[in-house]
This record gives sequence, structure tokens and C-alpha cells, in this order.
Amino acid sequence: MTAAPPELLLALPLALGVLLCAALGSLVLGRSRTGLDARSTSARVLGGIAGTVAIGVLSALAVAGVPAEGFLSRGAVATLGPGIAGLLLIGAILLGDRRTSPRAEASPLRTAPLRHQGFVERLPRVPFRLAAGVFGASAIASVLTTFTSRGCSFRCYTFSGIPSSRGDGSLTSLTVSPYPGLAYTGPLWLGLLPILAALLLSIRSVLRTPTSAAPAVDPGRARTMVSLLGAASLTGSPASVLGARPLQTAEGVFAVLAGLVAAAAALTAIIALAMVLAPGFFAAAGPAPSSRVPDIRIAARSLAEHRP
Repeated sequence: MTAAPPELLLALPLALGVLLCAALGSLVLGRSRTGLDARSTSARVLGGIAGTVAIGVLSALAVAGVPAEGFLSRGAVATLGPGIAGLLLIGAILLGDRRTSPRAEASPLRTAPLRHQGFVERLPRVPFRLAAGVFGASAIASVLTTFTSRGCSFRCYTFSGIPSSRGDGSLTSLTVSPYPGLAYTGPLWLGLLPILAALLLSIRSVLRTPTSAAPAVDPGRARTMVSLLGAASLTGSPASVLGARPLQTAEGVFAVLAGLVAAAAALTAIIALAMVLAPGFFAAAGPAPSSRVPDIRIAARSLAEHRP
């Protein structure tokens, strides 16, 4: 007896195809538009492929009903996939950018803001808002489904008071399973919380990397942060559709609402993939508006000019 629908595996070839097509498009557009050279793009693609394979392996275990008992049984093991994929993609972005991106050219001009900038103020505005929205929606959806799960060891949801199909005016109940109750949202967040930790540590590392330009204007640094935020959004977006699960069995306006939620999640994933493979389009958005302050520019001559 399988613990997860076999259709779960059908999405994996589609995901690989979309990833490869997006990578090809990034190479065609070129570095002048995407902000990435071929080696940086390759590092991201390899990270994406590794993450997709990890999701595939865990999904295959879920379909086969492995493990048969315990915390990750009955398909719950598949919920660890997005977290593992996100960690692999974030690691690939960091390694690729540090090994392949050219260092900023030395310049006698130094730029610094007149006021102290907080952590959030130094992040690209649009990518940060997208990532915050994705994880905020995922948190709300998973909390809702966790507390609405009824019976079946937190794996199902029962609708009551539904008109019977017999047409005699009687009411019946309908049980939806698998339903993302605590049995599934627990492992899901066990996988997604490390992404948040890795994202914060990675961005902190990027901001501390020495550069000849100011942190708010360095293009290479901004592109790396855009890709990191995109990776987190890409792997966190599937969890944001959990709240639509009870609506999938409904009719009328509720069924339309479920479709809109799924479409919004798909659009978010596409935008996040573009952030990973073409960060140059988003890095131009700049940091948060509160950091728009005048700069101090100091021309620093090299010591060699003052030597006798």
C-alpha cells in the first residue's frame, strides 16, 4: 500500500525541464542582462538539479511507503524535500559566486552612507519582500491546516453537513486525506527552518565580504543576495498552498479560490527562479527606501604617490 499518490513523481521531470529551459534562457540573454557568467549559471543549475534529485528520492520513498512507521511515515518523508533542496541551492550559489565572480575593481573612490544601515535596509527591496511574503504565507497556511486537522493522527480533515448524493435530503460527511496536519507540517518546517537560518547566515557572510564599493551599491554583492532570496522563495513557495487543501474538494467560489492560490504559488516560483538565474534584473531595484541618503565620497590616493 502506497502512502503518497504516484502522481507526486510526475512533477519531477517537469521541474527539471523548467529548470534547464530557464538556464538556457539565462545563457542566451548573456551576462550583461542577467548579471551572471556561464560558470555562475552552471553552479546554480547544478545546485538546482541536486535539489530536484533530492526531492525525487524522498518522493519515491513516500510513494513506496518508506518508512512504514514513525515520525516520517505515510508520505511525511517527502515534506523534507523542499528544505534539503533549498540548502543545496543556497550552497551552490555561494560557492559559485565566490569562485567564479570577478572581484570588484580597486578604485581610489570610497563611498559610505551618512547613517547607519540595518540588516534589512541593505537587502534588495523587491526580492526581500517576495521572500518575506512567501514564508509569511507558508507560516499562516501551515498553522491553519495544523489546527484544523481532525482525527487520523493529524493526517485528515472531515467535512460535515454535506448533502448526500442520494438526493433524499440527507446529510453526510467527507474525509480528506492526506491532509497537511501536524503529521506533515511538523517535518515540513523541520526542513524549512534551516533554510531561514542558512539564508540569514549567507547574506551576513556576503555583506561582510570585502569590496571596493559601498555595500548598498556593489553590484556583485546585490546579485548574490537576490539569488539567495530567490532560492529561499523558490523552495518555500510550495508550502504556501497548504491552506488551499480543504478548498480542493469544494465547489463554486471556493474551488476558484483554491485555483487562484495554486496559480499565485506557481507565479511566485517562476519569479523566484528568475531571481536565481537572472539576478541582474532584480538587483537594480536597490535597497530599501530608508537607505536613500547622501553619500560621502572620499578620494584616497595610494601610498605610492606620497613616497619620495
